[in-house]
Amino acid sequence: MRIKLFAVLLLFATAIQNVNSSPVWTWPVAGKQSGSNISYRPQQYIDKEHNTASMFIDCREGEQILSPVDGVITALCICRARALTYNQVYQYDPGKELRPQAERIAAESGQSADSKYLCGVISIRLDDGRTLTISGIDIAPGFKTGQQIHRSDKIGTAGYSYEKIGSPSICINVSDQNHRVSDPMSPFGIPSTFIPPTSIAVRQTFTADQARRDILSITAVLKEAYPSLDDLITAEEFDEFEKQMLDSVAGGISRKKLYRLMQQLQGRIHDSHIYLYPDEEGRADRVPQNNYPQIFSGWIDGECRVTMTTQKYASLLGRRIMRINGESADSIRMRIESRIGGYDGRIESVLEERLAIYSTSVLNDACDVDLVLDDGSRIEAKGIRGFNPSNFTSTYMNYLLENRNHQGNLSLRMIDDSVAYMGISTFQLNNVETDRIISFIDSVADVPAMIIDLRNNGGGDTKVLNRILASILNAPSRAKGDIMQVKQRGNFSSFRDCCLNYPDTIDIFPQYAAKEGADGFYDEMHSDRMPIDTAVNYKGRVYVLTNSSSCSAATIFPAEIVRNRRGVVVGRETGTAYHFMTAYKFADIRLPESGFQWQIPLVKIIYDTTRCERLPDGRGVMPDYPVDLTFDEIYNRPDSILRYALKLIEEGRYISEDDPFAAIDMADDTRHEQSGLSQWLWIAAIIVAAATSTIAIIRRRRK
Repeated sequence: MRIKLFAVLLLFATAIQNVNSSPVWTWPVAGKQSGSNISYRPQQYIDKEHNTASMFIDCREGEQILSPVDGVITALCICRARALTYNQVYQYDPGKELRPQAERIAAESGQSADSKYLCGVISIRLDDGRTLTISGIDIAPGFKTGQQIHRSDKIGTAGYSYEKIGSPSICINVSDQNHRVSDPMSPFGIPSTFIPPTSIAVRQTFTADQARRDILSITAVLKEAYPSLDDLITAEEFDEFEKQMLDSVAGGISRKKLYRLMQQLQGRIHDSHIYLYPDEEGRADRVPQNNYPQIFSGWIDGECRVTMTTQKYASLLGRRIMRINGESADSIRMRIESRIGGYDGRIESVLEERLAIYSTSVLNDACDVDLVLDDGSRIEAKGIRGFNPSNFTSTYMNYLLENRNHQGNLSLRMIDDSVAYMGISTFQLNNVETDRIISFIDSVADVPAMIIDLRNNGGGDTKVLNRILASILNAPSRAKGDIMQVKQRGNFSSFRDCCLNYPDTIDIFPQYAAKEGADGFYDEMHSDRMPIDTAVNYKGRVYVLTNSSSCSAATIFPAEIVRNRRGVVVGRETGTAYHFMTAYKFADIRLPESGFQWQIPLVKIIYDTTRCERLPDGRGVMPDYPVDLTFDEIYNRPDSILRYALKLIEEGRYISEDDPFAAIDMADDTRHEQSGLSQWLWIAAIIVAAATSTIAIIRRRRK
């Protein structure tokens, strides 16, 4: 009886264990048992570097490497591991052999002797949301991002994963569904030495010294490493602004107020590629029990108006507001505008849109409002618990999500027999998704008009952009600039104790050189005009839709359409500047006291030196056919921009006969003939691809 009971309990325990555990992964080295030839585990040191998250496996060079799991390929690239926390990532053509590409990259960087340490990297996302990354592989040609891969599939052969190891090896890293480092050993069914990162205690108040340490940490990074600082503010103005911030924390400061100081800094040093991440550790946004106002306000056509309300106050919609909670509307606008970042140079569209929907920032924690309207009447409304959109007259969320509700980031369809529509909500697309776009372009090549919707597209991989553009342009592109600038090659002392992805003792830009009579260091590149795709090429008229959230690569696309006179832009000024952007490499900064995180650009790229009335200096891509921002578009969602584009197509309105670039292009062609050197550059191919590379390889968690 006891034996039977024991057997039943054993079977029950085994069943529970099977339910709660995932299948053991296949060992990546063909023909070897799990756990074989591990050279370095988490918590070991590699040449005085503490390895916290990676598993290195010794191999013979050329040994077959297998996929340990079923999943989807999310990334393919070539990289060189400079440190356990820092990788240089390069573009990789998955249709070609990897080793010749690596040798070319090494030769171009003047480090051909080390080409064996330029290795292939493949990332595979599992169904449970985890991502497995294997580096140190000569990847077999033919794989694509977005492609399904199966356990035990051959993915390539072993190479060299890390130069401090010096012998052939592969490196295994795992991240969880929230992109945090995870255990690389236990999924293979072997004992693990991995120690999960510990949570950081979140301070809600800071002493003056603690707050000043954070302020001086981020201002030091901006002064030393951010290449466009002098374009936005003088050294004297920045020092004065820094002093005001330091003075404001005397006596200590709350977490909420310190974060608002950081917002003011972001607004003062506004750049579409500087990003202050939300303070996720110090607040609980969008939970049902939060307070919300019953009356929202915003600035439209220069006036502060009631924009959305609960049904109780619906009659106030559109009314002009003079004062909110005792403060004048003009004063509130100035305060809000000082905290708006995310735009370049003198771009106006971002400010206009943010002010139109920027309302809750003017309210107290209880979300009570006390309004004085233009007729002198006073309205008091208590805040309410929880937010139910059905209780409100309308919201602006649909406006912000225009062109972002497509399944798979794409909408490829025919509006009618004569108009094709491509909605692209991001250029961070895998190969399979990009193939869908090219196939669609091929299928509509002879349709008279195409609308390419890039509204609310934040950018992405410029390799994707280039491939699409090659199928849209009717002639090789005319490139426009070739200068990449950094403040110094590396060894940024300000990175010490706050930079997550670059050590403070390494040259990040070794190939950059000083230029006589100029500050900083420069990399001047020369390349040919981008050729068109002769196999798939659209013949009709092109109408590109943009708004203030068309940024980075989604600015480059309409810029090329305009500059090459291939179509027209309809809508609003883009959120990234036309002539330059800081969008190549970024420092991930985590402030030492608060943990607030920043993304700070390190490279300024001037990709067009053309200056004319059509391309005003310091602005985004200006539309050929502008559409004013209205209350009706934001809150009633009539999609004014798409409607206007369809009207233009119906009326046959298109590119102006006057060519604003004719004289400039003629002068450039003359210089080209005289020098015998190509002046054309398609520099965008390296801008966002590296900036948006999201491979999680040997990287610390963001939080």
